[in-house]
Amino acid sequence: MFAGEHLLCAQLRPCNQDGTTGCVEEVRAIVERIRQAWPTERIIVRGYSGFYRDELLRWCESQAMPVDSVVGLARNSRLETMLVPWMEQVRAIRAITAEPARAFAELRYQTLTGSWSRERRVVGKAEALSGKENPRYVVSSLPEKE
Repeated sequence: MFAGEHLLCAQLRPCNQDGTTGCVEEVRAIVERIRQAWPTERIIVRGYSGFYRDELLRWCESQAMPVDSVVGLARNSRLETMLVPWMEQVRAIRAITAEPARAFAELRYQTLTGSWSRERRVVGKAEALSGKENPRYVVSSLPEKE
């Protein structure tokens, strides 16, 4: 875990454990230390798609002093279906301009497996590049206007 260029935590885990094992406890300890020094500072937890577990998101959402999150979300067929109108738009722009095109979509998403306790805000990026498409997703607690 980093804050800018500063390493806050590094942890090796055995290969038979989930990559997020212990991350809530680590984030909690780091946030407590930051709050001791800077009690009103805004904290945003950012992570790649391996960290979009409900346990971490719920912990961030439950804090009296908010801890925002922006966490990558792995592609899946439901998200890709939701992003179709924006992908069609960027394909059309790319076809006309021959330049890379991208658009962002505000989505509401809930897992079907019950692995999330509730629906959350997902930002989808529809992108058409030379010879390929590049859709990406993040689950975020940040307000839409940020």
